[in-house]
Amino acid sequence: MVDNLKIRDLISAFKDIPKAKPQDNLGSALDSTESSHEPVFVFNNSKFLGLVSVHRSLFHNKYPYTTELQHVLIVPPHIFPETSVFDAVEHMLSTRFYTLPVFNKSSKIVGLVRAGDILKEIAKDEKLLDEIAGKVNLGKPEIFNINAPVRKIYHFLKDKNFARIVLTDDNGKLVGIVARRDVKHAFIRPTQRIRFSKKEGRINSYSFDEEELRREDRSIRSYYQKDVFTIEEKSGKKEIIKKLLGSDKNSIVVVNRDFKPVGIVSVRDVLKGIISLRPEREIQLIIRSPSSNVGEKETAKAYELIKELGKKINKREAVQKIEISFEEPKSSAHTTVVFNTLLIFDFYNGERLVAKSQQHEFMDSIRGAINEIEKQLRRKSK
Repeated sequence: MVDNLKIRDLISAFKDIPKAKPQDNLGSALDSTESSHEPVFVFNNSKFLGLVSVHRSLFHNKYPYTTELQHVLIVPPHIFPETSVFDAVEHMLSTRFYTLPVFNKSSKIVGLVRAGDILKEIAKDEKLLDEIAGKVNLGKPEIFNINAPVRKIYHFLKDKNFARIVLTDDNGKLVGIVARRDVKHAFIRPTQRIRFSKKEGRINSYSFDEEELRREDRSIRSYYQKDVFTIEEKSGKKEIIKKLLGSDKNSIVVVNRDFKPVGIVSVRDVLKGIISLRPEREIQLIIRSPSSNVGEKETAKAYELIKELGKKINKREAVQKIEISFEEPKSSAHTTVVFNTLLIFDFYNGERLVAKSQQHEFMDSIRGAINEIEKQLRRKSK
């Protein structure tokens, strides 16, 4: 079913979304969102400029709440009516936006595609739900005490790249949940006493100096959600997923009979489960062979290293093509002085990673380029 499903079957009207102007500030724009996965659509009159996200603005970076939106815009991938659901889901996972614009060939927005609509369509197919349930693991929830300070919660969400944390009382019983969308309120609301920071070297501040510190030291009680979507531990994975997909929630917490949290499943987990059903596509590998100064064994070893890297990355994000080429300045004796290696990864979602490495030894140059690609991926996932 997923193979044949196209976005044209799921397009919704372009309405009921947060909109803003490029001169609006970050605080007011993000305050209009209901989830960290919901973007703000920025327009200059009728011209679409890009999206703004809670994740990128407050967790990947830490922009002041007074920052104008035109400085933090993200250009979304182009999704068209004929785009496959697999490709759309990959875009959602890579951008962390669960609502994305759909464009026509003239780059005009013709509607929206929402993760919720995709999941509700999939929930109609019992056989498909069985397959997805087999791919989704029941995650172990990250648990903090209800009295934990905002500072601790924020840095955990940011550093560990989590979207939510389960909160318990002193007896370990579930009392609430806190997501990125909740923590944002500690940073995007102006303080009563607005003044500029006088501390040298301090450029990434939401509110200002002592007032900000007081906010971060507050208990998370000021920002958490008491209403937690739960299901009993005895439920099967398919039942858990079905209940989640039938709701408007982004996660469901599994509790035991003492109401202690023992598991969690999120919409992101289900989206990853959908991607895991995609038939594996062969990665196109293009190697511009090095000169005769490099032996066949070294060339074959380099080929295997790049191939293995491609397989590893392909599990997270579909790789379309890998290309590697070399420039080899020669000495007067026609030996290679240095290997200038260029490694390019092209993805089906339209993204590209480019790494350059310069080393005197061929394999060192290969490993240098591979390490640079891995660094870029780590930065991208934060």
